[in-house]
Amino acid sequence: IARYVSLAKARPMDRVNLYAIAASRIAIEHSGFDGDQRNDLGIIVGTGYSGLGSAYEHTRKLHEQGIEKLSPINFPGTVFNASAGLAAIELNLKGPNSTVTGTDLSGEYALVHGQMLIQQGSVSSIAVTGADDLPAFQFRLFRTWRLLSADKELAAISHASRFQGATASEGGASLLVENAESAAARGISPLAVIEGIGIVNEADRVFGYTDKTNALNAAIDRALEQANIKEQDLAWISSAANGLPALDTLEAKLYRERFEASRL
Repeated sequence: IARYVSLAKARPMDRVNLYAIAASRIAIEHSGFDGDQRNDLGIIVGTGYSGLGSAYEHTRKLHEQGIEKLSPINFPGTVFNASAGLAAIELNLKGPNSTVTGTDLSGEYALVHGQMLIQQGSVSSIAVTGADDLPAFQFRLFRTWRLLSADKELAAISHASRFQGATASEGGASLLVENAESAAARGISPLAVIEGIGIVNEADRVFGYTDKTNALNAAIDRALEQANIKEQDLAWISSAANGLPALDTLEAKLYRERFEASRL
């Protein structure tokens, strides 16, 4: 942790904020941004549970000990925009910053939001970061939401031979997204080019999904339209590995139905 943020600053933070800061710092440093260049650089953080650990402890102490025992030092962590705000302060980023929270698609929404800001000309470059942590009490929530298997013999661990339930994981990842002019001005060769992007969420309730592929097809349509390419132009499709068997099965169904005719 000390490599990315001082221990004194890290102590009152949720791990999700530490992950966001560490991942963003690595991406920004690798991209070559430094000094005054960061004055216009912003950050979007996507997280499903930003500050949930602090919010839980804050509420628990309020009920158990009363408002007089609450510490103002811990309160900022209960604010859902804390992740992007803390990262911007720590990394001296003076452009726009926002935390996108949206259960299971927050990282993807952050990328869409960042790309939208660039396409609209609001920014020329922005760090897009996804981060989440897993406070111990959150596993009780997962079980309440039926995201973990009720059968103790079925492991909630991805790639297990009898896997069933959500993949429990935490960490952070970040990309530096910028327009072509900004990259050229800095003499940077991009790792990749975003030709098109599309995202649609079709949950019938929190963490509940239909058995139809309408949303997946709509997202693909948007991405192909932006990229101005046809299905037969695709050379490779990467599955999202959602972590829930129902969603992985749904995605596999879509690929069979939609791309079978265009396979080489």
